[in-house]
Amino acid sequence: MRSLADHAKALLGKARHDLIAAEAIVAAGEAYEMACFHAQQAVEKSPKALLATLGEPWPHTHSLPWPREILGRHRADPAERPSVGAAVVTPSPYAVAGRYDDDVAPTPQETGECVALARAVYALAAQVVSGETAPEESP
Repeated sequence: MRSLADHAKALLGKARHDLIAAEAIVAAGEAYEMACFHAQQAVEKSPKALLATLGEPWPHTHSLPWPREILGRHRADPAERPSVGAAVVTPSPYAVAGRYDDDVAPTPQETGECVALARAVYALAAQVVSGETAPEESP
């Protein structure tokens, strides 16, 4: 059986891969709903990795309101708690609707905001889990 630390690193690795996919899609300049989907996935997996590191159980859900409290408790810089914690729910419509609903069509700006949020959430979790930093942004 894997340790919680190993599981946390695996979740963080998956979140990193989602960020890489989101950045590649943004660079392609189309399929923004897919970039938002991958950003949403990174926002989901990052706090789960943080919780695994802390030995706390994590919910098996795609609903994102729950990371707000987690990030607020574990934010490295207390001055940044509200800005990251309050925004965590932003990408959640992309968990399912963006994959199936033609009405979900984020603008390039909305997509950039989703990806930036995912990078911020990932960076926090990475600090706690393994001292990593977010993958470099695509040009």
